[in-house]
Amino acid sequence: MFTLISAFAEFERNIIKERIMFGLDRPRRQKKTLGRPKKIVDHQKVREASGLSVREVAEQLGLSKSKVARIVAR
Repeated sequence: MFTLISAFAEFERNIIKERIMFGLDRPRRQKKTLGRPKKIVDHQKVREASGLSVREVAEQLGLSKSKVARIVAR
């Protein structure tokens, strides 16, 4: 019984995977970009705010702390 249920679950998962791949294939053929739009970061503004903490700079510019830390480290 368990084998039968697992076979159906695997079959259903494969169908879901096919639908997802089909749904992503059409925009790719139309040369559309997928995913979240990239945020344009002004590296100069981050470096100018060097007197502030990483957290304060991140909050002011709407960036993540790790992104600000990476820009400062360069």
